[in-house]
Amino acid sequence: RPLTVKDLSFTEWNFMAQISYPFNPLISGSFAALWYPSVHGYYLGPSATFSLADNLDFSLFLQYFSGRLPLPSGEPERQNLTFGFLRFKYNF
Repeated sequence: RPLTVKDLSFTEWNFMAQISYPFNPLISGSFAALWYPSVHGYYLGPSATFSLADNLDFSLFLQYFSGRLPLPSGEPERQNLTFGFLRFKYNF
């Protein structure tokens, strides 16, 4: 079925765990993992945040997804996707 904004995920069931830790006052990190049983897939999402100044933060996010998703022919195939992005956040 097509996804809508009412859907929290693209599968009926998923399980999530997340952990965060402030390594010191200037650096913190987190790691999130999701498991999608119906597509035999998972998501891994590590991130790190660095405080550059009182009101300026720099963050690095990585996202990795792997799962058996259907092709247009209907046959499932394992697909792996990797994304990464940077963020500068200024608070005023």
